[in-house]
Amino acid sequence: MFWHDSQSELGVSQNGSYPALGTFDDFALKSRIARGVMVDGLDIGTVLTVGTKHSCYRFVIVDPSARLARVTGGSLFDESTDVRIDGATLGGSMIKAGWVGEGLRLEFTAGGRRITTSRVRFLSVDSSPHAASVA
Repeated sequence: MFWHDSQSELGVSQNGSYPALGTFDDFALKSRIARGVMVDGLDIGTVLTVGTKHSCYRFVIVDPSARLARVTGGSLFDESTDVRIDGATLGGSMIKAGWVGEGLRLEFTAGGRRITTSRVRFLSVDSSPHAASVA
């Protein structure tokens, strides 16, 4: 039997252990109600700022259909780095491809390395024409 712990995304069993993965229904429900954005719906040059529990990232969209961006921020990206935004996850193996959503973890790939952030706490989208240069 599981009970809901406000400190966790999923329930905790009576013996105090966390389930390894949520169910597909958990993921579908959480990703459907999360406030977020589909990367392939953004324009080139759009700035997507993503704040997580531990970091803040600034993505400049380079190719929306391929979900390519340049990222700075966090402890890993002092300099602008080319990445592919893979999507949102609860931290397991399921991913909502191309989605960045509050309350979910963001996965992106840089130089063949998959990065999974802590949960997204806020995001903002700046699509003004002078938002950023991708050159």
